[in-house]
Formats: sequence, structure tokens, C-alpha cells
Amino acid sequence: MNWPIVANNVQKAVLDTTVDLLSGIEDYRTSHNRKRRLAQQEESRKRRKQFEANADRLTVVSSETIDVDNALPDTNLTTALERPSVSKHLIVGINEVTRRLEQKVYAERVTRVALHSCTDKSPSCSLAVILVCRSDINPPILVDHLPHLVAALNSLRPEQPVRLVPLQPGAETLLSQAVGLRRAAVLGFDVRSSVI
Repeated sequence: MNWPIVANNVQKAVLDTTVDLLSGIEDYRTSHNRKRRLAQQEESRKRRKQFEANADRLTVVSSETIDVDNALPDTNLTTALERPSVSKHLIVGINEVTRRLEQKVYAERVTRVALHSCTDKSPSCSLAVILVCRSDINPPILVDHLPHLVAALNSLRPEQPVRLVPLQPGAETLLSQAVGLRRAAVLGFDVRSSVI
């Protein structure tokens, strides 16, 4: 099974549109992770104080709660950032996208065998578009199974095909920065996304 051939200008347009679409996810992840980390540090400090107090045979009982928003020194991060709507329809990573494709192929095969027709129209794990930074992945064999899975799913469900789009070299850096992760070689958007 061969990879689809996509013109360079189309790859660039898809990449630019996707990066614009993913704006706000990095800020949300950074804020969310920082709040969680500060809460964990505060909880660790409390446990350490209790341990030290118990070691000295003193009992310290604290009934205060952790207020994460007030613990943040930067006022820009104290306001709760709302989760971007596109993040609810985004699947990031080779393993996650592969898992979603395999689940849907299995569900379609079971439905066809049992009923001789596809009556399951639920888009619970359906993907509409898969973006792959194939030239940035080393070794590329890590994503060589994706065209086969997409072809299997598209043959079982031709009325709702999944689009597989390989992106230009360097796309992984831009996408990983946009989603706020160290690596983001494969992105999937499900059919419920209003932007697809």
C-alpha cells in the first residue's frame, strides 16, 4: 500500500491551517500542567511537614485547603483557561491514532458480519483526517501501517472516508509547538469536529 501523493502547496496549506486551528492548545496545556504541578508540590510540602512533626512527636493537624489559583505567582495564569473546542476532537500520537483506527475497523467488521450491513453510524471513534509527519519520523516504519489501516476502514465504509495526509519535512516541529508537546508526529481529527 502506497502513501498518497499530496502536492507541496497543499501540504503547506494544510499545515498552516492546522497550526492556526490548534492555537490556544499550548497555552491551555501549559496552564493546566502548571496548576497541577503546583498543587502536587503544595501537597508534598504538607506531607513533609506532617512527617517532620510526627518525627519530633508533635502532631500537626491542618484543615486548610489548597487554592491553586492563589498559589500561582503569575497573574496571567491564574485565570482558568477554557479548554479549546478543537482539543476535544483531536487525537495526538502514533499509538492513539492507530488504536482509534483499529477500533473502528474492528467495529465495522463485526457489524458487517453480524448484520451484513453497516448500521453503526456512531462517530465515537471515527476519524475524518489523519495528518502524518512521515518525513520527520525516524525510522519511518513506525507509521507504515497507517495507509493499510486507512484503506481497510475506507473499504468497509466508503460513504465516510478517512483522509490520510502526509506533511512536508519540518511539520512535526510546528505541530508539536502548537499542541504544547515534545513530539507530535501524527494528528487525527474526528468527524464530530466542526472545523473539518
